[in-house]
Amino acid sequence: MKRRILLFILIVFLSRNSFTQYITALDNAANYSTWENNSNGGFGFGDWSLWTENQGGHFLGSSAVLNFGNIDTESKAFGMWGNPSGTNVSNAQRLFANWSDGASFSVQIATAYRNGFKGIDLFGTGFEVVWNFNVGGNNYTAGSTDQTSWSYSQTSIFTLTATQNGSNINISLTRGSDNYSTTINNKTLIGFKFYVGSTESGDLNNLFFNNLKIEYSDPSKVPSVASVRISSNPTLSTSLSCSNLTIPSGTSLTVNNSATLTVSGTLSNLGTLTIKSDATGTGSLIHSSSGVNATVERYFAGSEQWRLVSSPVASQSISGGWTPAGTYDPPHNVGYDFYAWDEVTSTWLNQRIAGNNITSFVPAKGYLVSFQETDPTKHFSGELNTGSVSISLTKTGSGDYSGTNLVGNPYPSSIDWKAASGWSRSILKDDDAGEGVGYTMYIYNPSANNYGAYISNSSSDEGTHGVTRYIPPMQGFFVVASSAGSFGMDNNVRVHNNAGNFLKNKGAEPNIIRASVTGTNVGSDEVMIEFGNKQGGAPKWNSMVATAPSLWVSKNDKRYSIYFHHNNQQTESLPVSFKAGANGQYTLSFEFAQGQYHTLRLQDLKTNTIHDLLAANSYAFSATTSDDPNRFLLVLGTVGVDENPADQAQLQAYMANGLLWVNNPAENSQLAVFDLSGRMLVQQQLRSKGLQQLSLNLQKGAYILRLTEGNSSLSTKVINQ
Repeated sequence: MKRRILLFILIVFLSRNSFTQYITALDNAANYSTWENNSNGGFGFGDWSLWTENQGGHFLGSSAVLNFGNIDTESKAFGMWGNPSGTNVSNAQRLFANWSDGASFSVQIATAYRNGFKGIDLFGTGFEVVWNFNVGGNNYTAGSTDQTSWSYSQTSIFTLTATQNGSNINISLTRGSDNYSTTINNKTLIGFKFYVGSTESGDLNNLFFNNLKIEYSDPSKVPSVASVRISSNPTLSTSLSCSNLTIPSGTSLTVNNSATLTVSGTLSNLGTLTIKSDATGTGSLIHSSSGVNATVERYFAGSEQWRLVSSPVASQSISGGWTPAGTYDPPHNVGYDFYAWDEVTSTWLNQRIAGNNITSFVPAKGYLVSFQETDPTKHFSGELNTGSVSISLTKTGSGDYSGTNLVGNPYPSSIDWKAASGWSRSILKDDDAGEGVGYTMYIYNPSANNYGAYISNSSSDEGTHGVTRYIPPMQGFFVVASSAGSFGMDNNVRVHNNAGNFLKNKGAEPNIIRASVTGTNVGSDEVMIEFGNKQGGAPKWNSMVATAPSLWVSKNDKRYSIYFHHNNQQTESLPVSFKAGANGQYTLSFEFAQGQYHTLRLQDLKTNTIHDLLAANSYAFSATTSDDPNRFLLVLGTVGVDENPADQAQLQAYMANGLLWVNNPAENSQLAVFDLSGRMLVQQQLRSKGLQQLSLNLQKGAYILRLTEGNSSLSTKVINQ
């Protein structure tokens, strides 16, 4: 037999893991379509031995639907019957595998009527019945003792736990506040038998049980021949030796060199170490030793949705289950394929074209993939990446996509874009050098049909479109290089955060305003405005989908999806641009910390509408693809600063990219521009109504605008940045 030695140490969440268990046997009724003799849907238990005496039977059914206590998994529990009265009995027997000192067996039992007899026998060596729980007549009997204080309940749920403690067995039986415990001396468990018989007819005379488990709290006591599935996020203080190890979805395992995990056995097609993934999330592993082979799953929700992926193993063939297939039937059933991004030509290279030579995943490289099948789970198999991983980036030409490289998380855990050490990314473009913006990465969000962004120096842990500082395992992401060179990372960037399926949600945060726009069946877009001492931000990336809407903030001929703004010292205006991907109705919604702003208004320069966002944080509007994108103005003032803004109407105007945009409410008005000392700098006649664009030769600074028409005048302050 081939033997593999893996050196691990588990160092996570010490205060949260005192009840961590190492599961060596697990089964429930959801694992079965039919329950019959010699069946076995779980792992770690022997096969079922089912038999009847005269009239009786075994079935899968819902304890909740039949008005028992609810012990269902996916609407199923194990059920048995034996009636009418007389010698009519059903039995279900099972033996333990790999049972030893420290093992704990647990099961849930649901009973209703107490006529006849029903219950469970625990067997010791030689099939000796060492303990029994029986429900019959008017009594619940545990061991040989009638529990006379336990009242009858049709929805009773009992939890039985039996733990091998050296040569003795500790037994507990609980039902709500009813508790029973005892110790059986000098006995070793080998299995159990459920039984029911001589009851009256009717469903409520059945016996239900479910959720069988054997686990260890001390990993050093786990038999080396056992398969292990961890629960919670364990910390090893001693060694663990087992034949197979599974890290379930949503569970994390951290490993270094203070304890030893030995995984032995012949590799199957799923490998010896398995990291699971499903709709609830993905398992996570941090380890330090090389040569660790595993199978890592990646669940993809939905069908025909494009995602950026990367590999956690050193060598994974794309033909090994990763080449998408389907039916090509335009305009439907076309969303399946596999691409690599080529920075040199700024194009997507199709994996199915032999000349593109895309045959295997490259560690730390990202890929674009979509599957036509619904909710597929794909597998990476091979040696897990650990230590330093790097990839060469290119920088070609000066076009819109120059320096754009698709990279990926190479580890079977999340990585932290804000990690204090571990990154080698100095060649990445800092979009506002000297302003302390940091480095930007982009991830595609298929539900939004748009890219989300995150900047390493943001005060928030979250960017736009659900992208956070934590890049999930197997996630591809874009970076922009300022020069050709090496981009890489090491073990110090690894974390157990956000080991879900690609993205997560966000919440309101101080000093941050989020604006999101949604439309019918066209996707969405989002802008994040962060107030602080920095300037600049994450440049806006166009969607892969032409009909998706676009939202951004402009400054100095740049478009930003994340915009760092100076500390707001007064009521001021900030332009928010929008472009419709399709003609239709849209909703612009804002998320901000309550109580932080005394003024927060949205001005629609197309319709001349002013909307109070403090009263209602959403604004519905119609738009066409031909509309001027310079449509909205966000007017805001922070609580404690300039808390007495004028109630009268204000002039709608702002400056962007050296241009003055002003909304003229009349046909013929006089515009005057003053500096803060009151000196007039510009005077100009506006002879048309609506939004106007004026090119004024103004230095950077603050100015007062006054628009006069007859005896009426409007004024406002603008800042030329």
